Parts: sequence; C-alpha cells; structure tokens
Amino acid sequence: MIKNLFIDVILVLIIFIIYFIIQPITLNNPDYFNIKNLIIPSILVIFYLVYKYLINCLSCFLLFFFYFLLYSVIVKINFGGGNLFEFFIVILFDYFLISLLMLIKQSKIHQKIKLIILFFIYLIFILPLLFYLFYNYNDGVAVTTNILNAIFQTNVKESKEFLATYIGIDTYILFFIVLIIVFFILKVFIKSNIQIKNKFLIFNLLILFLIVSLNIKNLQPINFIMNSYKEYQKQVETFKNINFGKEKNNKFEKYDFNKSETIVIVIGESLNRNHMSLYGYKRNTTPLLKQLDKKGEILVFRNAYANFVATEPSLSYALTNINQINEENITKIIDLISFLKEKGFKTYWITNQNIGNDLVSAIAKKANVLINLNKNSNVSYGGSFDQNIFIPYKKILKQKITKKVIFVHLMGSHANYCLRYPIHSNFNHFKGNVNSQVFPKLSKLNNKIESIDEFFSKIKTIHNLRSFKDFIKQLLGNSIKNFNCYDNSVLYNDYIIFNLIEYLKKLDPNKMKMLVYFSDHSEDIDHQLAHNPELYTPDMAEIPLIMWFSDEYKSTHIYKNLKNNEKKLFCNDSIYNTILGILGYENCNKHEYHNLTCKNYFLPNDKAYILHSKKLYKSRKKYEQ
Repeated sequence: MIKNLFIDVILVLIIFIIYFIIQPITLNNPDYFNIKNLIIPSILVIFYLVYKYLINCLSCFLLFFFYFLLYSVIVKINFGGGNLFEFFIVILFDYFLISLLMLIKQSKIHQKIKLIILFFIYLIFILPLLFYLFYNYNDGVAVTTNILNAIFQTNVKESKEFLATYIGIDTYILFFIVLIIVFFILKVFIKSNIQIKNKFLIFNLLILFLIVSLNIKNLQPINFIMNSYKEYQKQVETFKNINFGKEKNNKFEKYDFNKSETIVIVIGESLNRNHMSLYGYKRNTTPLLKQLDKKGEILVFRNAYANFVATEPSLSYALTNINQINEENITKIIDLISFLKEKGFKTYWITNQNIGNDLVSAIAKKANVLINLNKNSNVSYGGSFDQNIFIPYKKILKQKITKKVIFVHLMGSHANYCLRYPIHSNFNHFKGNVNSQVFPKLSKLNNKIESIDEFFSKIKTIHNLRSFKDFIKQLLGNSIKNFNCYDNSVLYNDYIIFNLIEYLKKLDPNKMKMLVYFSDHSEDIDHQLAHNPELYTPDMAEIPLIMWFSDEYKSTHIYKNLKNNEKKLFCNDSIYNTILGILGYENCNKHEYHNLTCKNYFLPNDKAYILHSKKLYKSRKKYEQ
C-alpha cells in the first residue's frame, strides 16, 4: 500500500513539474505561469486519487460527493455560480476532510465515541453550507449582508425565539433528515475495511491544509461570512470611537423656556401601526392611547415609516444626523445623546433589550446613566417584561435635575410575540381562530383546518392518522397563533406607553415635559414575513409616531407646526432633526425634508427612500404632501 501511494505522489509531482516548465515556453508567454491555469489537470489528478482510494469505500465516496454537491448548490443559489479555481479548492478541501475522517477512523478510540467525534467534525464542516441551504429553503431568498448583520447582532436567546416563530416545521424535519443520513453514512464508514497508513494520511493532511488555507478567500460562502463580519465589526468600532462634532454654519435658535426640561424618547420594537386601533385597526389593540387621542392629549402622526426594516441600521440613522438624503459620512456622525450632553442635558438610557457590541449599544453606552434590565442570562428572553422599566423610570423622573433626557428602549413586539406579555393576564385577550370577514388572508388557514377535520373524521379508527391530523392542524395553526400573540403584544405595549405618559404627567406642572414614541421598524404579520429586508413589503416599514407635550410646550409655534404636519409623510431617519427642532436647536432653512417642527416641512415622493436609499417607499394609503 505504502509503495503504491509513494508512486502516486511521485507521478503527480512529475506531471506538475513538466506542466510548469512546458506551458509558459510553448505559449511563449511568461505571464501565463499562473496557478489558476493548473485547474483542469489538478482536478483530473484529484478525481484519479478519489477513484483509486475512495471508490472501494462507498461511504467515503458518498461523504466526499455530498460535500461537493452541497457546496455546488449553495454557490449556485446564493452567489449565481463559481469558477473552476474555486471548485478546485473545494475538491482539495473535501479531500482534506475525508483524510481527516480516515485518520480518526483508524485511531484506537472506542467505536461509539469515534462515531460521535466523526459526526461532529463533519457537522462543523457542513453547518455553514446547511445554513445557506435551509435559509434559502425556508425564506426563498439568498443570504445577504443585511441578514448576516442581523445574526451578528443577536444572541442565543433571541435566536431561539426567532427559530421558534419563523422557521417552519418542514425545515426542521428536512434538517434532521439530512443529519440522520450523514450519521448513518458515517456509521458505515467506520465499519469499512479500507485502510491507509497513518503516516501518509498525516502527510496528506498537512499538504492539503497548507494549500487550502492559502486559498480560503476563494471559497465564496466562507469568505462572504468572514468579510461581512469584518465589515460589521468595523462599523461598530467606528461608532464607538466617534468624537462628538459640531455642524458648521448652523445657527441654533434655541427657545429660552426658562424652566427645567424633561424629555422622554421611547423606542418601540417591531410595531406595525396597521395593527393598532389608534390607526384604524379593527381589533381594539390600543384602547388607552385611543382615549388620550380623543381627549386631544397626544399627536398621532399617521404616515410615519422606518428607514430600514431591522433594528441596528434603522436606529443608527434615527439617533444620528445620518439620513438617506444627506448621505453623511459616518466619520462625521453626531449622535443624539452626545449632542444633548453637550447642551447640558443629563442623559439616561433604560433598556429591556440586551446591551452588547452592536451599533445601538455603542450609542446607548454614551449616556450618563445606562440601566440594562435584561442582562441575566439565566432568565429566558421572554422573562423580562417591559413593565419592569417603570421602577427605574419613576426614580429618574423624581430626581432634581434641571435638564434631563430619558431614552427608553422597549422589547415591544419582538418575536416570539407570545413571550412579550404576561400570559396569565388580561393582555392574553385575542385567542382562537380569526374572523373570515375581518381577516380574509388568515381565514384561509381556518378553512384548511376545518377541511382537515372533515377528512380525518372519516377514518377515525386509525389512531396514527388521527395523531397526524393534530400535527397538520398545529402546523397550520401556528400562523394564527402568531397573529393573535402579536395583537396581544400590541395591547400590552399600549398599556406601557400610556403609563409612561401618565407618570410623566404627575411631575411638577411648572416643568417643561414631552414624550416622543416611535418604533425602530414594523413587522409583516398578515403574510408571516417578519421584517426580512430581502422580502420587503410596506408593512415592514409602517410604524407609529406619537408625541405628548405639557401645556408649556403646546403654547409654542413648534407644537402648532407639529400638529399641522400630523398627516404628512415622515421617515424615522429624521427623528434626530425633529427632536432638535422640538428643543429649538434646529435650523428649518437647512433641513426642510427632516424636521417635522418646520412650518413648510414636506418629504417629496421622489425622496421618500427606504432600505438606506435602495428603494422608494410606497404606502398603500394616501397621505398629505
């Protein structure tokens, strides 16, 4: 065996040496001496080795072929295809993997432990590819930088909730079928009779590892993830290291209120205004805010939308001077917290979301006081309800500080929706099947469930089929359950916002007070699409924007302008400018597209961008210009 292997290696080396010498001479072109021109002969040599040493081991060949096929499919569906050199590296990589498995197979480890080790090693190599494959299968779109950024920003607990809410049962079943197949191939692989000397295997591994590691950048799926992560980390570091700057040639016309000011800025999560009765929704999901609206206590902006349909990119614009029109350089960014601190406000950030190394956390950490309520890893992600914000919020309100700004970041209606409110409470209000006349899209699911009942009623004697019926009903019923849970989360959010306003009202009446509430983005509940930017629909962007002001603020022309602009189109990438406008720091002549406090504010259709200028936002409803 060792003699044959030695002869093979010598023959391959001779072939390559001859090729390197003859090719540039015969073509009379020294520049043609390039490793990429060795692809075809190299592939022939590798397939010869695979045939000679793996064909007698069917399981070896199946493992080799499965990885190569999986890679080829991923490159096609996610990147449109690859080149010959990339597939040459993949084949080497694949051969390296089989050699590694062979080395472990021939070790003296107990067979059951050996099988487990082999399974996890092979799984590590194929997991990145399975991620691409099953994401495309589940959502029908390719993996993009936006999707990877959302993954980088999340944590294990949030990932579990997302998987529970949006990954279909069929995807899980398919995933486990693949794992079971791989497991049994490896089981056969262990029992195969093929033996190769370990010395050759180690030599083979070292050579292949060197070649592959030098060319890893040519593997698109791996390189795409690595580059996306590097770019994400670069953005985070940029936000962390930004120094507060000043806009040139901007004359601030600050109102002299001569009184202390308390500003509350509440950031919602995944709230679709079309599921709020305050905005005309048929279910009574916002009874408390509707009550305030009838009394004329709040301003309700009817046509606000998000600049992006994911938290980090949306808030990185909403809380800074960057927007989709000015295309401000990120190195010249001015964030809202830094600006207000420079103007003498003490800043607080209370969050029910996790603080990490993401872009929003980088801004939050600039606050004078940061209060993180959801940092206990032993508590389930749904264990910290938004009502926990009330205790620190009330304490801060009572502090004798002349000028303060309180940022409140809610968990809101983040998936899993059923975990966003206390389940054993009045907030678990919407249950059961949906009304076919009120919600025709979801009522089709009810009809399917009813037809399943009718079909299986004819074969009641077969117990297994009755169990299968329940499984199918549960599969179809998940969409209705999510729909109801989402509306319950909106009902709970109504209670939270109402009480944040009520606590603010109770402060000294001589103080200037205001509260602004907006959501980072929305959620497409009707089609169960969540807020995936690659599947963008207007429902993912249509958010609420609500403001409450004390009487002192209402006496200014700023408030009158805001009221006149309630029905106008507004993007939340202009929250920064609008807050500055409310406080009297904004120049209307400079930012007429961004400041709702300006008398002549308007956002023209041809500048109503979304997804960071990649599309124009088109609402299903009419709005005022």
